[in-house]
Parts: sequence; C-alpha cells; structure tokens
Amino acid sequence: MAREEDKRYNRAPQRSFPQRWSAANVMSTNLLTPTSKPSPGDTIRTPADFFGAEPDGSSAKEIVKRYHAIIAEPRYFQFARIPQRIIRCLERCATVRNPETIHARLLAYYLFIGVVDDGLESAEFGIGEEILKRLANPLPCFDEDTLSSKPQFMTEILKQHISPIIFAQVLRKFRELHQANLAEQHALTMRAYIKQRRLVGNLTAEISYLLVRDCLAAETVDCCRLMKDVGAVGCLVDSVIDARADKRAGTLSLRPTWTSLLFLFATTVFDGMTLVFTQPRMLPLFANAVRDNFHDRRRSLLS
Repeated sequence: MAREEDKRYNRAPQRSFPQRWSAANVMSTNLLTPTSKPSPGDTIRTPADFFGAEPDGSSAKEIVKRYHAIIAEPRYFQFARIPQRIIRCLERCATVRNPETIHARLLAYYLFIGVVDDGLESAEFGIGEEILKRLANPLPCFDEDTLSSKPQFMTEILKQHISPIIFAQVLRKFRELHQANLAEQHALTMRAYIKQRRLVGNLTAEISYLLVRDCLAAETVDCCRLMKDVGAVGCLVDSVIDARADKRAGTLSLRPTWTSLLFLFATTVFDGMTLVFTQPRMLPLFANAVRDNFHDRRRSLLS
C-alpha cells in the first residue's frame, strides 16, 4: 500500500496573499515587465527592459551575449537545469502562472549561485561581503569592471529579477546564507558540517521561493517548506558527489576521514528516503535530478 503523503506539507483551504501584496504588485508592474513582449527564446531581461536606457554605456547586446556565454559553460549546466525541475515540482502542488517568468528568475538566481560558489572555492578573499554590498544597491551597474567579473555580473543580472516588494526580505536571507556558508567552511566535525549544509540548502531554496511566489496560486501543500526540504537534501547530495574533490582541494576546515564520509553518505540517503516517503509522487523528479547532477559534474570536469 502506498504510503500517505506527510501531512506536515498539507495546507488549509488556500488563502490569497494579503491585499497589500496584490496592490503593491500592480504598482510595480511597469518596473518588472519588459517594454516589449519576450520571444520564446529569451532567457534574460536586460536593464534596458526595466529602465528604458542602456546601463553605464554597456549595450543590451553585450549584456545578453555575456549572459548566454555563462549559460553555455559546461560547469554551470547543473545550475541551468534547476529552474525547470523546480517548475515541474511546483506544477504538482500549485497552480503555476507565468512559467516563463519563473524560469527567467530562477535561471538568473541559480547561475548566480554557481558563479559565486566558484569564487568561494577559488578562495577569492572577501567575495561574499563584496557581493552583499552590490546586492544591497538596487541601482544597476554594468560598467567594464562588472562585465569582466562573473560574480559581479551575475549579481547585477539577479538584481533585475528581484521585485522591490521583496527586496529587503531577500537581502536579509542572503545575509543569513552568507553566514551559513562561512560556518560551513569552518565546521570542524562532520555533524557540524552536515548541519550547516542543511541550513545552506534551506536558505537557498527559501530565496528561490520568495523570487517566484507571486507566480503561484492555489498551493495544495506548503511549497516553501517542501522546497526547503528538497534544498537541504540537494545540498547533501552535492556534498557526497564533491566529497573526494573537496578533500583533495582542502577547501574546508574539516579534514574528513573515510568513516566521516560514510556517515555523510548514510545521512544523505536517510534524509533523501525520508523525503521520498513523505512525497512519493516526487520520486521521478528526485531521481532525475540526482542522475543529471552526476552527469553534469562529470561534463564540467572534462570541459
């Protein structure tokens, strides 16, 4: 007999967002909607779309070309796949409005995550604080220095997809995420490392939910909580895949033994199976995500 889905995710009859959200969303329509209707192939809304002017002398074509170049890099394939997975997951538990908008926002967000992760792994000093300062400034800046730096460039792209209504909330969550990343790097035991990885996954997924929740309606489950749980397991899966590389690179304060790596693997399997038992209809999506992660990581290493 199939196991019942966990009632932790179940919601009372769906209530709409507060009236003030709807009113503010209408007020910000001109800011968040491109001046021209996007074609099916569009994956980015440039600052010219939002503000009606070219930013800092950089043409929209240069920005789009730079953005597409990052999307095409094999090392970021795993991040570029995430938006469509999330949309498929949300379609099973909510009414998804404007999936193209959701995809554009999440693509910018997860490419940003991938690029910043690269910066952290390459030990770029102070990159986290630098990114937070840039995020805190809502005005666009696409000067030559920005175009020459992937982390700075993707920060500016992401900013164009954050509604003014949620800007302060998203920025606060990014600060929490930065602190969680620092704590993860300085974890001295595998248990502490796993705790921080779960937190990083939770916060990463929560931000993605904030970015798209205005495009969701009639949630039959608590989508935010579900996404956070999936994000926590996803971070542990990534840690298992990268465990040996991280051990060789010495990117963590933790010096894992084979016993501690086995504990990481067992914990990941347990958390993953618990999630599958509580949300059995998501199993095909989870399995495909793990498979794609393995293939994409391998391709990024060979590129």
